[in-house]
Amino acid sequence: MKLADTSAGKSSEFKLYPNPADNAIYAIPGNNTNDSANLNLVLITTLGQYVHTLYTGKAAYLMGNKLQLPNVASGLYLVYILENNTPNQVIKLVIK
Repeated sequence: MKLADTSAGKSSEFKLYPNPADNAIYAIPGNNTNDSANLNLVLITTLGQYVHTLYTGKAAYLMGNKLQLPNVASGLYLVYILENNTPNQVIKLVIK
């Protein structure tokens, strides 16, 4: 699994915004993501501890959904993106 540089601008990768975030984020699936794919977006600490499941569902319904960050302390986190239960991408996320 690769750690994505969200500033790279590759259209095949997921993007999260805003980053840094306050209490919610939006995710944009990459161009190569199948709309019928089952996605899981999971927030974890940099030590690998589970924090919160941000999204579980079809890729087609992810676009435009506000993903809440309830009671998450400020700091650096990782968002693991699984597509059809297969690790797809990891994105750094800063929470203010």
